[in-house]
Amino acid sequence: MAHDGVSHRILVVSIDIGTTSTAASYWIGFDSGNSEARDIRTIDDWPALKYNDRNQMKVPTLIDYGSESTTWGYMIPEGATRVPFIKLLMLDKNDLPLWLQDNDSINSAIVQLMRLGRSPMTVMADFRAVIGGVPADEAFRNLVKGQVGARVWENIDPRDRESNFHTGWDHNLKRNFDGTQERYDYCIGD
Repeated sequence: MAHDGVSHRILVVSIDIGTTSTAASYWIGFDSGNSEARDIRTIDDWPALKYNDRNQMKVPTLIDYGSESTTWGYMIPEGATRVPFIKLLMLDKNDLPLWLQDNDSINSAIVQLMRLGRSPMTVMADFRAVIGGVPADEAFRNLVKGQVGARVWENIDPRDRESNFHTGWDHNLKRNFDGTQERYDYCIGD
């Protein structure tokens, strides 16, 4: 129950950022605990123009820093320079599985980041920001319209977003968002 004795609606957004694909889901409940797991909704209709306008269950974990705008996922134009393996780039090279430590694709992505002057943490923060700022389906957009908590992440200054991501992907995401739900009625999980 809320501190003021009134039951409040809570929006919980879960973003599973995978090595190659990203998925998202959301749940609306009440802090009184009356909602059930069946109320969780997966966003499974990401617009994918490359697939004859058939929406997809997941979106590629890719970002492109174009000269005029940053694009991500299926919106990246053909032939654009993509930054792949964002999640893996956040790990120390020695923490990668042996077969990935000298992988040409990983090394190429690292070179791209150096050329762009961005750290893996900045790229991850940018990717999270574009996903947070562009909800995938119409139902979700209608749901969050006007809800301040759902827009918190989108409105945080990018430098502050980056500070939420320290090294060591595996443990820090959960640790850095402890208490977020209570403060903002908005939670991001992995």
